Amino acid sequence: MKKPGIILAFILSINTVCFAHADNFSGWARADINKAKELKLIPYELQEQYKENITREEFCELAVNLLRVKNEDIIENSYNDEIYFSDTDNENIIKAASLGIVSGVGDNKFNPKGKITRQEAAKMLYNTLDAGTDVLKEYKADNKNGVNGIFLPHIFNDSAEINNWARNEIYAMYHLGIMFGSGDNSFSPLEPYTIEQAVSTFLRLYNAFEDVNKNNMPEPEIYPDLDTANRLNGGNTLNAAYEWGSEGFIYEPKYYDGFGNVYSAGEKGYIPDMKSKYMAVVTARGVGVYNEVVINKEGKEVTGIVDNGGTKIIFDNMAVIHCLDREYLFYLYNLDTGEEIMGFDDINWDEDGGMYRFFRKGRVGYMNSEFKEIMPCQYINIDSVFFNSHIILQKPDKTFIIAKSDGSIIKSFKINHNKYEVWQAMGTNIILRDKKKDTKVLLKSYSGKYITNYTAMNFADNGDIIAQKEGKVYLLDKEGNLKADIDKMGYDTVTYIPSAGFYRVNKIDKSNWSNVIPYDIMDINCNLIRKGITRYDMVSDGCGMNLYKSAPNQLTVFDSYGKDIGVINTKDNIVDNNYWFVNGLVFVRCEKSENESYTEYYAPWGERAVVNCR
Repeated sequence: MKKPGIILAFILSINTVCFAHADNFSGWARADINKAKELKLIPYELQEQYKENITREEFCELAVNLLRVKNEDIIENSYNDEIYFSDTDNENIIKAASLGIVSGVGDNKFNPKGKITRQEAAKMLYNTLDAGTDVLKEYKADNKNGVNGIFLPHIFNDSAEINNWARNEIYAMYHLGIMFGSGDNSFSPLEPYTIEQAVSTFLRLYNAFEDVNKNNMPEPEIYPDLDTANRLNGGNTLNAAYEWGSEGFIYEPKYYDGFGNVYSAGEKGYIPDMKSKYMAVVTARGVGVYNEVVINKEGKEVTGIVDNGGTKIIFDNMAVIHCLDREYLFYLYNLDTGEEIMGFDDINWDEDGGMYRFFRKGRVGYMNSEFKEIMPCQYINIDSVFFNSHIILQKPDKTFIIAKSDGSIIKSFKINHNKYEVWQAMGTNIILRDKKKDTKVLLKSYSGKYITNYTAMNFADNGDIIAQKEGKVYLLDKEGNLKADIDKMGYDTVTYIPSAGFYRVNKIDKSNWSNVIPYDIMDINCNLIRKGITRYDMVSDGCGMNLYKSAPNQLTVFDSYGKDIGVINTKDNIVDNNYWFVNGLVFVRCEKSENESYTEYYAPWGERAVVNCR
């Protein structure tokens, strides 16, 4: 007969192995934690602190423990006596370092209690997989003719924050289903990495050691064939998809992934942007002629939507069409139904506010992203845009309001129109022209404070203020405080580049008052991050990658920190302005002879990519 105490101890042991305490972990982690404990993947010391940020030492414990479970011989033969850290003698750290999973922080130190970020975790997970299996080596072997498969870029919404030393490892861990984003297609590379996140990713790493297909791998990246990519004319417009004078539809795109698969238009649709339902297609172009139609994913023209001017905006199922010989120059259509909804003289997208600014008969109003009117078209048109969801509007009686993007009014104010003329407005700031002095004045309308010690001012697209005084240029922050003395830095001009998120700083050739090339780049905190950009035809993907033509047959690609991602060298000279980003790859047109050119895809770090995409 068993003693009651032994039975109770056995029950408690079962609970300890199979069930984590609910207050120590997040709900999403329950199944992974219990499965990982069942597989003996979690060292005992980590089983009560799942919500805590993991340390460098704890990561090594997990990594070595996984390798010990999967292939003990690797661990037993991994100790390198030459590896030494002055701040730890932990055997598992030494073994992880011996296997190339981790490295020190310099000066013979390891910093065992230091926390790690998500991008650091991705790199160390990659190294753990590489140390314990041939999975990555097999994928690399498939890349002998150009980068493919799991090493192709995936564009996260916050890709600009990723450091280059972790970029490729993040791509591989994502494509193998080991480490996903943090929601809303973001990766949060600089955020801390928690123990429960580590447990989940190590469980997927365990699966990858046996069979990578055990994980929930995302769909492979898709790229339009090179002919289609060449026809894309920025945004979501297809250039010259019809032959001149032809009534037949000749556009039949193909798509390729990084694993050698080819997809037809019938399988993936006629629109290269997989998220879009409709696309504008140029049907005729010539002197005094520019016609477009709108097609759906099946390649069919949308009934009734044939314009003789151009498609200005397509958003989900709504389109703004440029129509001639009508009461208004632009009309809003529902592409699903073909219904004409309203007309206006012009319409523009305000990025920060997530609103459309539309004009009608000399007045301006605002609609949200679903084209619902939030602010009536009754305000006097001043050069005003949103910032931090706030905007200044001038009423018909020439008084002003500060409004939010939900249409609510938070303040009213007046200015002396006899003394001041409105120049620009952004958020709750407004730049005025002093009529008597012909100088610019910054009014912080929320506080009512005037800043008058500059002769000229203009807003940059990020809300900062570019100001001048006595021929010298200054950069001010949103509060009007000095952010950078551009003259003292040795430059004459500063220009904000919205697509890239940094400033271009130039010197001026006083003999002809033109900007001098090369120019340098300054981040939003006014740190110089890159010098010697040799051309103005820089292209940005809006997600942290930028490129420019650095030689006749060369493109240089760099990140949002100003660091090199890579250099693309082509066999023949590159056609000017015929290079751009397509889903993380670089599309390039080269000129073989005066009458012959060809196109290729390259990875940003320089290798040819998707080489069968011809």
